[in-house]
Parts: sequence; structure tokens; C-alpha cells
Amino acid sequence: MSLEPDKRKGEIAFIVADPWQGLGLGTKLVDYTIEIAKDMGVETLYAIMLSDNYQAINLLKNMGFTLQSQEDGTIKGILNLREEMQQDMPERECRKNQEKAEPLGDVSNIT
Repeated sequence: MSLEPDKRKGEIAFIVADPWQGLGLGTKLVDYTIEIAKDMGVETLYAIMLSDNYQAINLLKNMGFTLQSQEDGTIKGILNLREEMQQDMPERECRKNQEKAEPLGDVSNIT
């Protein structure tokens, strides 16, 4: 991921060599990059792909990226992380509360 100077937008790029395509590695790479971007407070991720890179285009489409054809013949995938982070808030808050929860101690005498 390469961040723009304002650190609110970032470009992602990934390559999976032919022998390892179709095994879910691209999905893992992009998913992990999205999580890192969210943790860093990045608001928008984008990727530029050649129009014949059907696997990358389908991967990003399936991961929620909006696709736009560019004048130079490439495809730009855009993911709005602000929306995703707002949707993830209840889940993240729940995880935070679970991490902060104190152990109950000895519960053998609770009826």
C-alpha cells in the first residue's frame, strides 16, 4: 500500500505468480491490506488494473470495490473504508470490550 501525502487515500498493488493463482493468496493479500489500512485510518483504497486482468478485477469487485473504466483503458477499483469502518464499529467495540473484560476468577460457587 502506498499512501498519498494526506494519508487518507492509498493505492494497493499485488502480484500473484501464475503457479499460485486461484489458491486464495490474492484475496488474503488484499484482505490483510484492507485491515492494515483501516487500522491506520485510511479512508479510501484504490487499485489500477489492466482491463484484461480479469482475476484481479473480479477479486476487487467481490471484495466491495467500485470499478471505473479510465480514459487510458485501465480499470480503477475504489473502496470507501469510511463506510466499512462505520459498519464494523459495533463489532470492533465488542472486541475491545472483550479484551478489557476482567476474568471472573473462581466461578465454582456461583449458583
